[in-house]
Amino acid sequence: MLVAIDRLELPAETAGLLFGIAQEAVVNAGRHSGAESVSVSLRTVGSALELRVTDDGRGFVEADPLAASEPGHLGLAMMRERAELLDGTLDIETSERGTRVLVLVPLPTSSSSAILNG
Repeated sequence: MLVAIDRLELPAETAGLLFGIAQEAVVNAGRHSGAESVSVSLRTVGSALELRVTDDGRGFVEADPLAASEPGHLGLAMMRERAELLDGTLDIETSERGTRVLVLVPLPTSSSSAILNG
């Protein structure tokens, strides 16, 4: 597993929600995809935080992989909910070559937290 993280100081709630999303994505890759490699990155992109989790597993085929009503997809719905709590977006691309989870959230304002780029 490869992990790359910009040096950031985030509010505890933001860090916790992003950690929960990353944890769910990594667990899903290990449990369901047969992935041999998983990559996690957290970085700033313009005025946003970007969390990206990619794997080389077999992916999944769903009409709506984020549908909360689908059995076995509660974790995916929780990932979306966490992103929305941060006023962010969650995008999942999946194929037989792997899955990419991309979360974009606005950077916390200076009044709520100091952001330090390393």
